[in-house]
Amino acid sequence: MIASLFRSVLAAACFLVGVSGASADGLQRFEREMLPKIQKGRLTYEKASPLGADGFVLERVIVFSVSVGGRPPAPSLRIARLEVESIDHSGFAAGEARFAKVAAKGLVMLEAGEYGAEAKRYGLAGKASDARLDYRYDGATQVLTVSHLDVVTPGYGRMSLEAVLDKVSSLRDPRLLNATVAVRSFRLAYEDQSGFRQLLHGIGQQNGKSGEVLSREWQTTVGVASSGKGQRTMQVADALASFLQDHRQPKGPVTATMRPPQPTSFGTMLGMLFLADPAQLLGVSATYPGTRSGAAASVLAR
Repeated sequence: MIASLFRSVLAAACFLVGVSGASADGLQRFEREMLPKIQKGRLTYEKASPLGADGFVLERVIVFSVSVGGRPPAPSLRIARLEVESIDHSGFAAGEARFAKVAAKGLVMLEAGEYGAEAKRYGLAGKASDARLDYRYDGATQVLTVSHLDVVTPGYGRMSLEAVLDKVSSLRDPRLLNATVAVRSFRLAYEDQSGFRQLLHGIGQQNGKSGEVLSREWQTTVGVASSGKGQRTMQVADALASFLQDHRQPKGPVTATMRPPQPTSFGTMLGMLFLADPAQLLGVSATYPGTRSGAAASVLAR
């Protein structure tokens, strides 16, 4: 889900950057490098203005979905204000923008568009979010640094992600987080305001289960995975299990961090789950104000 979120914000940034024309240089680069990459009729906006030396601002933006099966494109995203501070113009033209620093205010996923069904399922349809993305990708070293991926949806929740990943072969790869990608560092913080409950409900609907049943299954998975493990792993498990148990009314934000001694691939992490104290080995920690000691073990005792 995080990879999908990163990709959707990145796609919006890369797509929208092509319509600025805030300065002659920007317009020339758009016409020369970007216009051929943008499908005609995919975007409308009411106002554009410069932002600093290289950036620009678009206001009252509509992004349309891709036309499929002869059906006309439908409005997919509405953005009240898009601020592009910097972006890799030439990389975009080649199909892979290596850096971007953008902020979208009043971003709404519309039910009629390509994100509509998913937005409706998870209770996001029609809700306005503010999002910020700041990343840089070094293709030579295959390192992706996400300085900020922040999404705030009033009444739903607040998420903040920071990460440094190794062995990212390409941003074009739809499997951005595959088994060979290695983590240098990772931090995810989430403050819930009803969103997690709606997420459980949406996933449960897809699998013919209630959100309560799904929550118990996730708690059981945490309990089984941490059973008999070392102290640090148990501390992480108790924080996650406590948050899951409180999913109807969380007692504060949950934060997970990882800083392994050396970059570790997702595939290697799966194998390390069977070791005595994987959280200690991987430099993993988790905090939650409502953490209860023994919460993970208590699930298995029911």
